[in-house]
Amino acid sequence: RTSKVYSPYQGRVSQVLVKAGDDVKAGQVLYTLAVPDMAQAASALISTSATLRNANETLKRTEALAKDNSIPQKEYLQAQTDQQTARAAYDAARQNLRLFDLGDAEISRIEKDRKIGLEFAIKSPIAGRVTQRAAQPGQLVQPGSDPAPMVVSDMRSLWMVANVPESEFSQYRIGQPVQVRVSAWPDKSFEGKVSYVGDSVDADSRRFVVRAEVSDPEHVLRPQMTADFNITVAAAEDSRAVPADA
Repeated sequence: RTSKVYSPYQGRVSQVLVKAGDDVKAGQVLYTLAVPDMAQAASALISTSATLRNANETLKRTEALAKDNSIPQKEYLQAQTDQQTARAAYDAARQNLRLFDLGDAEISRIEKDRKIGLEFAIKSPIAGRVTQRAAQPGQLVQPGSDPAPMVVSDMRSLWMVANVPESEFSQYRIGQPVQVRVSAWPDKSFEGKVSYVGDSVDADSRRFVVRAEVSDPEHVLRPQMTADFNITVAAAEDSRAVPADA
């Protein structure tokens, strides 16, 4: 499980809060961005909030005057229209800020403090380890552009990918147990299970892919290690035997 953590918006990196090798939780902030669109949305909220307050006050005054027939009905209706228009613009401005993953309390704080210089927090979608970090303060990032500013991988479970001869295809099933050994840990065996049996055969090598999920709770394995593996395709059987030349 690996996730390339891109920014959904164009902006410049303000802070980088983790480094390669750090373990992170799902939802933890990895880096923050100064996003021009976010600043514009905050500015629109502050502006529409002020307009709505003025429209509310104007409507309140015209309502009082209209009760005494001190103003034309047309002026009262215009004040109602202006207030409804201001309310719609204000609600739209709040909704635009929600698109930046801000809660109502944060939006209300922006409105109260009249704060425009905001940073958009990029959070980790999964729990895992930061395996790559390309983000640097001041760097301009684009949505989906490589290299990804951050890459987070769940290292607790890795994939072992085996290339198996075509002639053995009928022997493999999902769920079969796997024992894996790597040269870095010659005396240690890692357990896993087959999770995928290839849907096609390589035309050149005449082999197909068998993929197993291997448990690594101690984080001692690394991606791209080569491995020897045993896949148990059937239960062991005891039987009588005689010499081949009998």
